[in-house]
Amino acid sequence: MDKLRESEADFVSCDLILFIATSTEKEELEKITMEKGVPFEKRGGARGSHYHLGKVGGFQVMAVRTGMGPFGYGGSASKAIYYQSVTSATAIVQLGMAFGVWPDEQKLGDVLVSTSLLPYDNRDIMDDGDTYLTDYSRAKRHPANGSLIDLFQTNQTATEDHSVFFGTLLSGSARIFSTLFRDELLQMLPQGDEDEKIIGGEMEGMGLLSISPPEDPIWIVVKGISDFADKDRNEIIKQSRPLACRNAASFVLNSLLSEGQDKTEQHEEVHHVRF
Repeated sequence: MDKLRESEADFVSCDLILFIATSTEKEELEKITMEKGVPFEKRGGARGSHYHLGKVGGFQVMAVRTGMGPFGYGGSASKAIYYQSVTSATAIVQLGMAFGVWPDEQKLGDVLVSTSLLPYDNRDIMDDGDTYLTDYSRAKRHPANGSLIDLFQTNQTATEDHSVFFGTLLSGSARIFSTLFRDELLQMLPQGDEDEKIIGGEMEGMGLLSISPPEDPIWIVVKGISDFADKDRNEIIKQSRPLACRNAASFVLNSLLSEGQDKTEQHEEVHHVRF
């Protein structure tokens, strides 16, 4: 217990935590910080390593490495609860890679920003003769933080290399290698309006639902497309994973540097931002 208190004392308060789950996500974030002159200082603690980025624009920022997926001791849910508690962060951005769902409209490296999450594991499965039926009607959208959505919409910049899509991200524990299952999710899950169109899917985001009530979320998910959840997924991501992670990290840091600087100029005495 004394070791835990001692490690918590080493934490500094921050406005925003960046969550990363894989080694590639961590490596590409570190490369982007170096390019932009932002520190990436590794610190130890009772729950594993984390990284201090210092002041990015007008925000105090740190990064945390989680396990893959939402659950388990090192998953995004447990890490979010712990690190938000010890840092008093008012925003969490889940960074990394995701799968796209519209290969005719999207391409590898495009950036996906969640206006909401749709956990697809919340479903009923029932016998139907020699097969079964899956009912997704209990799956509900969970809105992301409105201020973070506004921040990223305000600072999105069209580039020749990639596009930015805003909408609903699917979130669940499955690693999907099937266009049939991917398309079943698209067809069977509750459809939203054009602003809530399903744009992709990932694994860690739904763990963030543990840290704040639905009416006052402090999270958002920003990820680059590394694949399209089909049978070629493993072969594709060998080449596309770094690009997807890099584009997502660059988009987020550019937004924080741009918008955060405006906040600093307007509120020079404010050192902790409420999203």
